Amino acid sequence: MVSSGGEEIIVLDSQSVDINRISDLFHRNSKIYTAIIIGECEIHYQGRASSIAPLGTRIVIYKPDGSLLVHEGKDRDPLNWQPPGSLCISDVKNNSLEIRCRSTRYGYEIVTIRFRKILSAIWCKLSTKGLEIRGTERDIVEVISSNPEIIASGAKIIGREVETPNGKIDLILRDDAGNIYVVEVKNEKAGIGAINQLDRYVKHIESIYRKAKQASGEKIVGVLVSNGISKRARELIIDKGYLHIDAGSFKSSKYPTLTKYIK
Repeated sequence: MVSSGGEEIIVLDSQSVDINRISDLFHRNSKIYTAIIIGECEIHYQGRASSIAPLGTRIVIYKPDGSLLVHEGKDRDPLNWQPPGSLCISDVKNNSLEIRCRSTRYGYEIVTIRFRKILSAIWCKLSTKGLEIRGTERDIVEVISSNPEIIASGAKIIGREVETPNGKIDLILRDDAGNIYVVEVKNEKAGIGAINQLDRYVKHIESIYRKAKQASGEKIVGVLVSNGISKRARELIIDKGYLHIDAGSFKSSKYPTLTKYIK
């Protein structure tokens, strides 16, 4: 155990790894500390679909809020994950560490991680201060790009600065249900012009889907993110069925959904 910045950090390397001790530390510390385990493991997922990740060296991160992330050596997004509120337990089976993480947020889902070899295990307290929005449009776009679930649960970025005959769409997202979110960002109080611009973008994406005959019940939703909105613009965005989120809300809410901020 070592100390850093006044906080205790538990570190076990490959020379001091004892899987029974790791299992015990996981149970005793993971509601307070973030657990980071690096090792050779295989992963089984059952839920809305099913998948198997064969044996490979990966990083497993479990946070006190119940979040689980499994990362490989490429891509920004995790290979497997479970949302905040999940329950993870560990056990030793056949001389191997097994971690099972269950979530009921989107229906019953379970991720099972079986370690054949552990290279390192760390428990430490991480900051929970969140993001500080600096206020430029680029900054706000970066925040959404890094945290697409701010817009909708399960959302992922499928387009950024997408060219159209009427300008560039800041972001396009798709959620788990296949719904498309066309996002326009303003770092100022939005007026009628911002709604009209968003409307042109939405109609352009709708026309693309019609031509490709891809529409099958999924919605295309216009989303305006801005630092405030005028009364007339608010009335217009409601009339068109689009959504508005105040960018200032990002600072106080770590995992908000867009619908909490409909004006």
